[in-house]
Amino acid sequence: MKFDGLEAYTRNEEAETGKGVELRFPNDIVIIVHRAGGSNKQYERSKGRFSKPHLRQIQAGTASEADLEDMLMKVYADSVVIGWRGVLSGGEAVEFSKSNVLDMFRSFPDLFWAVKESCEDAANFRETELASEAEQLGNG
Repeated sequence: MKFDGLEAYTRNEEAETGKGVELRFPNDIVIIVHRAGGSNKQYERSKGRFSKPHLRQIQAGTASEADLEDMLMKVYADSVVIGWRGVLSGGEAVEFSKSNVLDMFRSFPDLFWAVKESCEDAANFRETELASEAEQLGNG
C-alpha cells in the first residue's frame, strides 16, 4: 500500500550505507558519514562488538562516562565515518583511516558529539533533505 503525504519520510539507503552524507565543518573540513541506525547494519554490529567488554558495567549502571564515550567513539570510527576531506595536521593532509578518526574524536570530543548528533538525525538521510541540499548547491 502506498500512503499519500508521507514521502518526506522516505529513506535514502544510498546515503545511509552507500556513498554517505557530507557533514561540513569550519576550515573546509568535510566528514563523510553513514547513518547511525536505519539500514546501516554495520553500526549495530559495531555497537555489539565494542560494548561487549563493558556489558556487565552497562547493565549494572556502573560503567564510567569516559568508558562509554570512548566505546561510542570506537563504534563511530568503525561503522559510521567513511571518509573525510580537509583534515590537516601540521599543514599536511591526514590520511583517512579508522585509527585516525578515533584519534581525532579523542582529541576533539565536542566534534565527536556534533558528528554523532548529525548521524542519529534520520532527516539528514531522507530523500527530500538530500534533494533540497543538492538544489541549494546547484546540483539539482
